Amino acid sequence: MPQVALEQATIEYQVVGPEDSPHPPVLFVHGILVDHRLWSRVAEGLAQQGFRCILPDWPLGSHTIPANAGADLSPRGIATLIRDFIIALGLTDVTLVGNDTGGGLCQLVIDAHPEAVGRLVLTNCDAFDKFPPFPFPVVFALLRGPASI
Repeated sequence: MPQVALEQATIEYQVVGPEDSPHPPVLFVHGILVDHRLWSRVAEGLAQQGFRCILPDWPLGSHTIPANAGADLSPRGIATLIRDFIIALGLTDVTLVGNDTGGGLCQLVIDAHPEAVGRLVLTNCDAFDKFPPFPFPVVFALLRGPASI
């Protein structure tokens, strides 16, 4: 899988669909404890319709490359990481798609970095004062420590 090295972490990702797509790129954001494979069937279907889809493994517990020491892995830190990923890949007018905790992260991205996103698609996801829902604040704390789940 290709990788992009960012200040916070090295992110592995998969790309499906034509590189010269006439459509804006689609960037997927999974939730905690899953990886890019959550979106594989959806992305393959979109790719067959001519969309270029990018499926990263965000540092949310199922990633294989550890985040860099001192990286901000709070929800707002991950939102900045998503924005930095968009910039690093030179993506514009991105369609950001989020599910579960990934949907909550997408909302933080558009709040802090609206210029990075052209449109937003949310499926069943966290929102409002229930983000992240229990027990995930504990999971975020564990991900910042030396031990891993």
